[in-house]
Amino acid sequence: MEHLFTRHTFRFIDHSFSSMLDHFAIDDTLSELVGQKKSIDTIRYWVVNETIALGIQDQKLPFLQDGIAYLKQEGYDAFFRPSGGLAVVLDAGIMNLSLILPEKEYHVTIDNGFLAMVALVKMWLAPYVQNIDVKEITESYCPGKYDVSVGGKKFAGLSQRRVKGGVGIFIYIAVEGSGKKRAELIRTFYETSIQQEKTSIPYPNVNPNVMASVSELTGQPITCDMLKQELVHVLLREQNTLDTRFLSAEEWTLFETYKQRMKHRQQRYFPSLKKRSE
Repeated sequence: MEHLFTRHTFRFIDHSFSSMLDHFAIDDTLSELVGQKKSIDTIRYWVVNETIALGIQDQKLPFLQDGIAYLKQEGYDAFFRPSGGLAVVLDAGIMNLSLILPEKEYHVTIDNGFLAMVALVKMWLAPYVQNIDVKEITESYCPGKYDVSVGGKKFAGLSQRRVKGGVGIFIYIAVEGSGKKRAELIRTFYETSIQQEKTSIPYPNVNPNVMASVSELTGQPITCDMLKQELVHVLLREQNTLDTRFLSAEEWTLFETYKQRMKHRQQRYFPSLKKRSE
């Protein structure tokens, strides 16, 4: 996979939905299409307004509904994401990227899938950020082996999901705004959702000082639009071909199927989200 981003053809989708259900559903749709050889390898860029993407482990928080109420009070929606174990912040200053590949063709393991995304990020952000580290930042929110950081400050995190032969490798990149404020939001969410109860899962003890955005790390007013343009520039510079078509009528039908599945999953995980997921 080392030459994946040179002289390659990608389906490149730049489209942001208003609903997180749509974002989750389109990634699963594209994963099936790529896995079943009905679409080529895909890169999808997207941004969403204030939302907390909860992880599977967050279902077991003893006072989850109190935590959700706190997030709503702060102006955030909350949804359970199908990839990743713990909560992350998504907002207009955070750029999300989905890299979708066929599992068998590239022999995609968890590790080499993450490393492929890391390779793309390092190439892409080189004009702005150097000395990128890839290691767990234990006091960040949703800490993991492939946290992306500079000088001990995390600005991006990865997750992964497999659907019918397709692998979705996902990254959020905090581009604009305050990493500290986002971390404070998640710290308070967990405090509100745990309330000193003993839990079977070691939820993160978030330290806001270990989170940052690309703008904060560089001291430059970098925006999501700037990074989107840089991504296109880098891919074309490396002689990749970008196919920018969106979904065909047949693909939309599959998307609607996945959207219904996502809706039912939200209702199963947390019934009080029912109205917001419609």
